[in-house]
Amino acid sequence: MHWFDRRMAGFRRKADVWGRAGSGILFYCEKDGTVLLLLRSGRVMDPGIWGIPGGAVKGTEGFYDEDDAGADFSEAELYGSAVEETNEEMGFVPNGDVVGKATTEKGNFVYTTFVVRVDEATKSDVESKIKLNWENDDYEWFRIDRLPPDTHPGVVAAVSQFMKSESDKARNNAVWWHGDTSKRTSFHGQIMDRPSGDSRNALGPGIYFTTNFNQAVGYSGPGGWVYGAKINSDRFFDDNTKPTAEFLRRLINKLPKEKRNIGLSNWDENPDRALSLAAKAYAGEPTMLAAVVAVRNDFFNDSNEWTSAMVKCGYDGFIHHLGLGTTHLMVYNPDVIQITSEKSYESLTPSHG
Repeated sequence: MHWFDRRMAGFRRKADVWGRAGSGILFYCEKDGTVLLLLRSGRVMDPGIWGIPGGAVKGTEGFYDEDDAGADFSEAELYGSAVEETNEEMGFVPNGDVVGKATTEKGNFVYTTFVVRVDEATKSDVESKIKLNWENDDYEWFRIDRLPPDTHPGVVAAVSQFMKSESDKARNNAVWWHGDTSKRTSFHGQIMDRPSGDSRNALGPGIYFTTNFNQAVGYSGPGGWVYGAKINSDRFFDDNTKPTAEFLRRLINKLPKEKRNIGLSNWDENPDRALSLAAKAYAGEPTMLAAVVAVRNDFFNDSNEWTSAMVKCGYDGFIHHLGLGTTHLMVYNPDVIQITSEKSYESLTPSHG
């Protein structure tokens, strides 16, 4: 279809999407943290914004209502189409490795973005090899965390997904430290409560880990131990997670009925109405942590019972970013902890030996 006909068809049916599915490539130079974006020309849909090379999966070109779009393609077909589109739009395809994938949806239309990591030499090649076709007017490398304001929303969403994925990988590969007064081979059976007055009580019950080794040493104390561990934090929430009434309803419902109704009696004489009122009230807290700790204080007498309920509801722990490069984890599920090392306090502080 000629570009003019595409534009006219787009004006006639603004709710439509181009193709049954789409795919593209986001080129990412890990060394300097930049991504390659192309400035869309005035002869395509969404002109004048920054995007990536890509388009409708080959063989599905044409306008479709977003609810009538959708088709099953293998990852190889999606990537192959993205490579063809890149070659058309840029005149060549930079060499690199696929290190991530993100998807965005509009109705039944799904756009798959492949993140391809390139080295500095390949990035330099772009300057001499790129030959933009009529679909784009310019190109530029931008910091992945500082995209221009006129970046296509789908690209912004894809970048956000990729950055979160990379952050999760880094966190899961990191070594976390725990200071303990006891020698142990696992953290199963540990009491989740802390002594009254412990400053970490503000973060609620859980097994405390930190990226700061010296903090862990301080918490172990004479006769204690410092443990290094790998922790799978895929099912953790963080400071930015917002509470929902539905989640808090499920959390309260994990209590045995008799215990649950005792707590709910403070809200309404009708248990169902009380549960709804309580869940909505706790959902008004500014963060998920504040909400679930409030539920723990008002309903759960036993912290281990509360952490078990949190795990059953889908959360293995909480991530707290302190700034200055220090992060804390409150672990609710001991199954996600793999101890990798142990050292006695005395071996780390010879003056106390």
